[in-house]
Amino acid sequence: MALQDLIDAASPGSTVFVPAGVYNEQITIDKPLTLRPEQGANVTIDGTGLAQGVPVISILSSNVTIRDLIIQNGPFHGIQVGNASATNLSDILIIDNQITGHANAGIITSHAASMTISNNTIENNGSGTGFNRAGIVLYPHGQTSILNNIIIDNNIDGIFARGSDSGLSIVSNIIENHSNSGITLAWDQKNTTVSFNYITNCGTGNYDEQGGIVIVQSMAETIQNNIIHNCKPYGIFWGWVPATGVPPSQILISSNQITNSLLDAIYLFSQGPGGFIPPDPFPLEPLIQNNSLLNNGRSGVYISNFYYYGPGNANPTINYNNLAGNEWGVFNATILIVNAINNWWGTNKGPYNPTLNPSGTGDPVSNNVDFIPWLTQIQGIEIAYCLIENVSLEHYNISPLTNGYSKVKMIIKVTGYVGITVNDMVTIPLDFEEWFVEKIIMQIPELNNIQPEISTTSACNAKLLDDTIQIEIKLCVDVDIEGKRTILISATEFCSPWKNLINSKNLVECDVQRKKPKKEKDKNDPINLNQRINAQIIFATCQFEKFLIKNIDISDLL
Repeated sequence: MALQDLIDAASPGSTVFVPAGVYNEQITIDKPLTLRPEQGANVTIDGTGLAQGVPVISILSSNVTIRDLIIQNGPFHGIQVGNASATNLSDILIIDNQITGHANAGIITSHAASMTISNNTIENNGSGTGFNRAGIVLYPHGQTSILNNIIIDNNIDGIFARGSDSGLSIVSNIIENHSNSGITLAWDQKNTTVSFNYITNCGTGNYDEQGGIVIVQSMAETIQNNIIHNCKPYGIFWGWVPATGVPPSQILISSNQITNSLLDAIYLFSQGPGGFIPPDPFPLEPLIQNNSLLNNGRSGVYISNFYYYGPGNANPTINYNNLAGNEWGVFNATILIVNAINNWWGTNKGPYNPTLNPSGTGDPVSNNVDFIPWLTQIQGIEIAYCLIENVSLEHYNISPLTNGYSKVKMIIKVTGYVGITVNDMVTIPLDFEEWFVEKIIMQIPELNNIQPEISTTSACNAKLLDDTIQIEIKLCVDVDIEGKRTILISATEFCSPWKNLINSKNLVECDVQRKKPKKEKDKNDPINLNQRINAQIIFATCQFEKFLIKNIDISDLL
């Protein structure tokens, strides 16, 4: 039986249990019911080759649940909720489905439906043409919750919502790999909460209104506890407030972690008076607090004065944030004074400002930013490891003395690194380098074409002394004076290019092969004739120990 026939035969309010199989259909649900597989069954509704401009599932009634289905390959939308004749639908549940491969939106409502969309995988939608190529598209919508979904690899946006104030909660979703944004709120979208989402790799960086969360002439009253990583050009872009209405009692951007944005973690602009277009009805004045805004290409927070039009009058309050690793901690391009006190700027010395804090070593701040006082930290620093990487002989000089003795002067370089752990979180490797001069007396019978070679065993130990790491380096250095000479090898000695020869007092390494005998024998057979060969000989050996102390200043980290 066709799937549509099962739906048509069902009573309103009933559950249609769908037998296992692949259904190549476009279906319409125009009564309250639940559509789900039979227990243990896999059900796929596949739109391959079906009518253009028709969704795979059309929902035209309130109180409809779609659960545990694979809905794929539609030539239009995956699920469309409502139409011009079925508006303001309510109690629509779309739960635990895989919605993938549709030419336009995975899920869409354009007629104010109220929905709960949860625990779905919505991916690879939007391969066609047109505007609505996203994972979820809402405009307008009723009260809607988007919870615990995986929304990845859709063409333009992960979620796009516009023109509604009925209430929208976007909570605990994974949103990855979208060319425009993870979430866009546009053109008078209001009454919106965005929290506990993981948003990464969104935006190409080719246009301004792109990034992790993009807000255009809209209002998100709460943006909280999100992780936004590696988005282009912004982690959060917010340009203009809604065209009508009054400001909310609070706009909160709090406890987010925004890292590795191409430009800014947070970009803000609202239209002030005196520009080419009418000003916004109120300035954009979010409270930005308790965020970690780290390693972004331009700014932790950028307050713009001119976004196509100007002047800008956004005036955030920026307190108790972690701003580090950005080119600018806060950059304020407007003429207003921005409150940015009580932030951590990466070091106890505070942010750099050439006028107000020229000795600051933290992220710089621009003019018109009130950043005093700033937060300091009693850093919990522990030594994680200390390693010697290399000990090398950089230069030497051999000067003859008397009775076959010579003075050997060597310049030796030691390199390594020490790892420190800061506040039990991040381990930072710090390179170190130490040089020293060593002079020794050795008995060297010949001085032509000789050179010293060193080999070492080493250890290091590091400890904290106030704002300094003291590194103790212990070396045991073997010095060999080597050179080439011609020696006579008797028929009883043993030599090959791969073996060492112990010849009375000297260690010899042969560097020429003996002639191949008439009959092939093992290469390691004893040489059967006296031969003269050119050999590398260790003329003299000496060993010494060295103890060094190296100090590293870490005051900038404190």
